[in-house]
Amino acid sequence: NAETSRAFGLGLAAMHSAPAPDWPDNSFGFPLDGSCGAMSQPNQPSGDATDWVKFWATHRLGHQLRACPSCTPIQELGAKCMERQPQLFPEGLEIQPSLLHGDLWGGNHAVCADTGLPTIYDPACYYGHTRGRLWHCVHVRRLGLELLRGVRERETPSRQAHV
Repeated sequence: NAETSRAFGLGLAAMHSAPAPDWPDNSFGFPLDGSCGAMSQPNQPSGDATDWVKFWATHRLGHQLRACPSCTPIQELGAKCMERQPQLFPEGLEIQPSLLHGDLWGGNHAVCADTGLPTIYDPACYYGHTRGRLWHCVHVRRLGLELLRGVRERETPSRQAHV
C-alpha cells in the first residue's frame, strides 16, 4: 500500500545518508568484498577509490564483463557502455558516496509480520553514486512513486533527485 511504500522510501533514504563509520570520506566501495547473487562483488576494501567513474568501470561493469569473456553480445554492449562513460559522468561532476543496498530487487524486501514495517535483506552494500539508489528502485517499481517520494522526503536538498 502507499503508506508502506512511503515508509520503505524513508528507510532507504535514511540508509543512503548514513555516515560511514571507519570509512574514508568521499570514498567508493566498502570495507569488505561482497556478492550480488552468485557473482562476486569487489569493493576496493582499501578505501582509496575516490573517483566514481574509475570505481564503476573497474569494480562494477568491468568486473562483470571480465566474468563472461566468451559472451559476445554482452562484451559488445559493455564496450559501448565503457565508451560512453564520459557522457554518462561528465568531468567535474561532484558525486557524493551514498550507502547502497547494492542488490535491491523485488525478492529482497518484504513487510515484517511483527511490526508491519518494510524490511530489506540480502544486501550487497557499498558506497556508490548517490543516484544509484534510484537505479535500484527500478527493480522495485511495483512500489511506485510513493517509495520514491519517501526517499525524496527524507533526503537533504543536495542529494535530491527529481521524482
